[in-house]
Amino acid sequence: TGDTNIEVIATDRETSVNSVDFTLKGLVSRRNGTLNITLNTRPLADGNYTLDITALDKAANTNSTQLTVRLDNAPSIASTTIPRDGNISGAIDVNLSFREASGIDASSFTVLNATGNRTGKRDINTTLNTRELADGDYNLSIQANDTKGNQLETNVSFTSDNTAPELSVNLSKPDRSGYHRLNATAEINCSDQTSGIGRVKATPGPSSDSGDVNLTLTRQGNNTIEFICLDQARNQNNEPRDIAIDRRPPRINETGPENLST
Repeated sequence: TGDTNIEVIATDRETSVNSVDFTLKGLVSRRNGTLNITLNTRPLADGNYTLDITALDKAANTNSTQLTVRLDNAPSIASTTIPRDGNISGAIDVNLSFREASGIDASSFTVLNATGNRTGKRDINTTLNTRELADGDYNLSIQANDTKGNQLETNVSFTSDNTAPELSVNLSKPDRSGYHRLNATAEINCSDQTSGIGRVKATPGPSSDSGDVNLTLTRQGNNTIEFICLDQARNQNNEPRDIAIDRRPPRINETGPENLST
């Protein structure tokens, strides 16, 4: 693990050893006579590797051998249900999987806010209720130990947002009959101070990714339209409105006498 010392002693009774080489996953080193080097294994993924060692004497004779080595450095996170730099709300499962050769012995997490306040230590693969946190930015501080004593300490940043966005809807005015002719226009203002706006939509009707938008409504008849503002953490604010739209001209039915005579 980590910085590993590699020592190889090669001898030759006839002449002398000119060089000793080794290769390990692209890492190459050469030393005259005795090889004694410290190898940083951290850039390599955990797992089994073949260490190739070759000795060369002054008569150009060579001898090679191979050693199977197993690298086991600090564990790393393979996947997590907490999206990095993501926006979350409500209760969320804190599930993590690790890349680790020897197995995880213990893992836990705490939650820190911007001022350094920290929650108590909790086990991985449990539920975090973000409603217990004030809205804002946090770090999920993760600690894990493998069975070889290697340690992982890392942070996953996220934004907790459990507040619904603000929504206002201004509708175009109908005519005196209470109907809109052809279409109606809804001026929508949607804002969210923590995670930002995700989507604005009218159901039934169009939608937009912008927080300030004018939506054109064309559904014929008397309808209850629900205007919805969603933030990036999936909180929403709804406002229903009754809207009457008349897009059809009147029909004329012939009801007069069939024959007109004097």
